[in-house]
Amino acid sequence: MPTMAENVAFQISNFKRGGYIIVEDEENSEEFYIIRQGKVVEYRSVSVVQEEEQGTVLGVGDFFGVLSCMAKRPRIETVQVLEDVSCIVVKRNQFGDLIQKNAAIAMKILRYFGKQLRYYDSQLTQLHFKNSLEEDPS
Repeated sequence: MPTMAENVAFQISNFKRGGYIIVEDEENSEEFYIIRQGKVVEYRSVSVVQEEEQGTVLGVGDFFGVLSCMAKRPRIETVQVLEDVSCIVVKRNQFGDLIQKNAAIAMKILRYFGKQLRYYDSQLTQLHFKNSLEEDPS
């Protein structure tokens, strides 16, 4: 008898060049995407790395929309299709099944989360010290 994880089927969605897959501040963030084929560019108002202001090109094996999806928050990025693209669509409730089935994807997502957390930690630290200096010049 197949297990529940074996019964989970991930949806495949295709998008045409020039279209938008997600737009920053969208409320609907019930899913994230893993690129199977093609390329997209990801833009953020607040980027983790300065070079990302120009947009980050993502390709096969890359993912986007994970933070918003897992945190149940509005989208923090805009993703536009550079060339026809095919994506695996992962619903929030399928995340556990995904990481059980594919350790490589799980590790890539964990590294991404780690990078994001280090960035936010450094930003909060800078704000804290800046505010402390402003409040107490001595």
